[in-house]
Amino acid sequence: MLSVAIAVLVVVAVVLIGRRVGALGRITLASLALLAAIWVGVVALENTGWRDTDGWVDCNDYCNGWHRTGAVLFWTPLLAGVLLVLVLVGGLLARVARRNR
Repeated sequence: MLSVAIAVLVVVAVVLIGRRVGALGRITLASLALLAAIWVGVVALENTGWRDTDGWVDCNDYCNGWHRTGAVLFWTPLLAGVLLVLVLVGGLLARVARRNR
């Protein structure tokens, strides 16, 4: 649930910054690239076994703070990326609909 909240906050921040600058598409694409880089870094970190952050997959009832941190770090960039893609597609569809009127 924390990952969803953080992802929504990231998307809202990106949309607000993009609208303020006047380049929502470019800001969204740059944010997607940054989220992809963060996610690749998290996957690499979890593959090293650092602090057992990859243990969130199989910790069941014995999860500690590092397991929860690993789960949040793994899922948040993915969720934010999906939401940003939806915002980008929605913006493109709205632009096409305005042009066709």
